[in-house]
Amino acid sequence: MRLTFLFSFIALIAISLSSSAQRGRVKRKGVKMINVTKPSTHTSSYSLKQFEGKWQEISRKDRGNNSPVDFKDTLFFHFYSDDEVFFRNGVNLSEKGNADIEPGNILIAAGDEFIIKSLDKTKAVLDDGDKYIHTIIKMKSFWFETLPTDSIVPEKFVTPVTVSLSYISGKWIVYRRDARPGATATDEALIQVITIENKGKDAFGEITFYQAGKTETLPCSITTEGTRLNIVTAKRSWQMDVYKEGEKELIFGSPTLMYYCKQL
Repeated sequence: MRLTFLFSFIALIAISLSSSAQRGRVKRKGVKMINVTKPSTHTSSYSLKQFEGKWQEISRKDRGNNSPVDFKDTLFFHFYSDDEVFFRNGVNLSEKGNADIEPGNILIAAGDEFIIKSLDKTKAVLDDGDKYIHTIIKMKSFWFETLPTDSIVPEKFVTPVTVSLSYISGKWIVYRRDARPGATATDEALIQVITIENKGKDAFGEITFYQAGKTETLPCSITTEGTRLNIVTAKRSWQMDVYKEGEKELIFGSPTLMYYCKQL
């Protein structure tokens, strides 16, 4: 009976020691236990395969109050199939490095980290964990790839030009906005994308804009009058001067807020 009890006691000690060894290796008193267990498996909801291709930032908002932020340092990403990424911050900083997605939906892009808030085939929302929430969309090419190397810095436009609907038909994405400090209200409706279908004297299409913490896409009618571009939806309207029109670039706005667009 005593032998049976003794063997049972020894077995319990062996099981306990085995369990402790799996949890960690105990060192002397006052020293932290060293974790020797295997790292957890990858638990992200997304994969790098979903990011393959080119992505460009179209809007940014403050993490603290969810208000839109004007920016000139547009983010550009080009994810390759071999877990590499080209990362560009505005027109100044370019980097190429490793890409990865870590547990917790953390996107690593050339050393920068972003929390993936949402992702589909054409749009992703990234939290930089510091100041901003960035919305990026998938692109066939970046706007600066079509420019000569000596024209990276955009021109300054001060004189409006006469606008014609036949020259501005198509789908345009805003790649840059210029605004004077304090010139735009926190509830300003900021244009992101506009589609123009020429129907002769008038035109129709869709406009995507960001306002009060959310993005909306609405049908719109478009007319021109001299240098003026008029965009009207059921909720609101925009009246702006055009400073440049053409097949590749459309620039419109006012002295306090200027939109720079490239055709998709």
